[in-house]
Amino acid sequence: MLETPGVQDLSANSRTFAVRSPDRRADCRLEEPGIEIVKRHRKYRILIDRETLTARPPGWLTRWTDLFSERGCLASSRSGTLAARIAQSFPLHLSHTYSALFGNSMDSNFMGFLPGRTSKMVGPVFHDGSAAGLSAVASASAPKAESSGKLSIDVRASEDLIGYEESWYAIRKTMDGGFRVEHERTAFFDRGGLRAATRP
Repeated sequence: MLETPGVQDLSANSRTFAVRSPDRRADCRLEEPGIEIVKRHRKYRILIDRETLTARPPGWLTRWTDLFSERGCLASSRSGTLAARIAQSFPLHLSHTYSALFGNSMDSNFMGFLPGRTSKMVGPVFHDGSAAGLSAVASASAPKAESSGKLSIDVRASEDLIGYEESWYAIRKTMDGGFRVEHERTAFFDRGGLRAATRP
């Protein structure tokens, strides 16, 4: 059973989050139904109830944390992290969590970018001179049922495949309210494991 991180009582209807404002003069008293904000110097306690996550319009949580950040109440790179932390703190149906962060559309080909997050891309690496669009898989057998109830598939890699690389990209908020994607590092793996790692 998966439990919500940092939560001892799953039946509780409210959660409290502590954040620190980078600007002591910031006015962070944002009026939002279901959210209570208590200020102590540069520290804030955000109290939010469970019903708020499901009752508000789609995508509202991301917009609210962005506004909280724009007021100077939170570092701009942390708004997406705070939104995800709040949404994942309640044992909700996945569709409710997704709706609070991104909206109604949940497309398997869509990936939401939130400032403060890191995205990892994995791709195959081929020999120099390999044809464009080459697949990493040369052949794959039909699924076979095993006695354990699992399915097994035999896959043969392309002879041109020499390994794969993992690249990490940081998503950072810009001053005009947009975001940019910055390359952080790339690691190359061959059949024996990690061969090299590079940074910008």
